[in-house]
Amino acid sequence: MGSVRGSAEDGPHRPRGAPAETTDEATNGATKGATDGDTSWAAAGEGAGLDARRFVLAVAPDEGAPCLTPEDTQHALRVLRVAVGETLIGLDGRGAAWPLRVTAADRRSLAVAVAGEPERAPAPGSAAGAGPAVEVALSLPRGNRAEDLMGTLTQLGIQRLTPLVLRRSPPHAREAGAARRERLLRAGREASKQCGRLWFPEVGEPSTLSAWLAARAEGAALAWLDPYAAEGLLGWDAAHRAAPLALAFGPEGGFAPEEEAALAAHGARRARLGGHVLRLETAAAAAVAVVMAEAARGQATRE
Repeated sequence: MGSVRGSAEDGPHRPRGAPAETTDEATNGATKGATDGDTSWAAAGEGAGLDARRFVLAVAPDEGAPCLTPEDTQHALRVLRVAVGETLIGLDGRGAAWPLRVTAADRRSLAVAVAGEPERAPAPGSAAGAGPAVEVALSLPRGNRAEDLMGTLTQLGIQRLTPLVLRRSPPHAREAGAARRERLLRAGREASKQCGRLWFPEVGEPSTLSAWLAARAEGAALAWLDPYAAEGLLGWDAAHRAAPLALAFGPEGGFAPEEEAALAAHGARRARLGGHVLRLETAAAAAVAVVMAEAARGQATRE
């Protein structure tokens, strides 16, 4: 899998079918800190508001009467025990965080109303966005490790994850059906709530490498990870500040020779991360972190 060639598929993970872990606490020392009845509105989502309770909207206020998803409604009622008068933050996943006030709550249902103007964040990759539009394409790891990886990549800021079905992909990576895609989307939503992200990441349909390459946007910058590459990944995106970025990772054993040839023919850069063979999860997270850090440094320099 590029920089993960020869990695093992071992390691502890949650039992199959267990839900992704959810937390209302933000990392980096920020705590939930929301109090019952707190009606303050401190710029939810990117940049602020990390102390507020955040929920996913099934219907956003600009679409109709706002309501939470069934899953988040039950979490609010049974776990958090929200009450009438409390202020929540509803995320539409498309860049808006809406302040909502609970107007009715019983054992099975929850009603909310808009409590103010939404906080909005520009889309990734846009001129005013906080970072580049980064897509990760890979052969999915086994079981719950895929959802854990999705959560990590969401926190790092990817825009899209696309499962690849490659010649060396193991059976579990070839069975990315609708149920598994929904689990990945859920992991992205939960991580977005935790980290204060307002744009939920996308999950593409499983794709062959040839189909994925053919669908890349004109001018997109591509790189694939290989621990034996002559060049490092650092600085790769410097020449592609305004272009969508895509990182490809192969399965255990790496890309097949014909897949490597197809990547090279499409102009993809062959790059490495350090001097060691990495597991897929480590390589993907490290690569995205490098790209995001480089983009942030470039933006700071231009400003």
